Amino acid sequence: MLRLPLPVTAYILRQAAYRCPPLSSQDVHRRRAKSLKRLLQGAAIGGVATIIVGFYWGGWSLGSTTYKIAKERSELAVIAALAPVCADKFRALPDAEAKQVALSKVDSWKRRDEFPKEFVTLPGESYPSSALVDACYTLLLAPKSAALK
Repeated sequence: MLRLPLPVTAYILRQAAYRCPPLSSQDVHRRRAKSLKRLLQGAAIGGVATIIVGFYWGGWSLGSTTYKIAKERSELAVIAALAPVCADKFRALPDAEAKQVALSKVDSWKRRDEFPKEFVTLPGESYPSSALVDACYTLLLAPKSAALK
């Protein structure tokens, strides 16, 4: 590597500075505009990438999705609590044995008609719940050991 004495190096740098004309105000403005444009593009791409990664892998969710999941879980909890009550009320009917035999022969989409409406209607609803009908049916026709689980 060639080493030049310090005065020679300073001389070369001075000459190079004279050869490069100073930037005009328009050039400075163009450079700042380009750097600002790149900054905003990078921020936009980074924001979109953060959103994609957050929703797909980060576990983020919208409020509406969270509300829907909470509503489904609460309905399942209510059905799990009301199914044994429904089965007990059905067994307490005067002709429960005959209705249970008839219930075992009915197709799944007609079961709703075999249960009294007040047994399988959720609080605040006006129509029977098919999930409660299925849970009550399972408890009625399942063996005792399966019903205890």
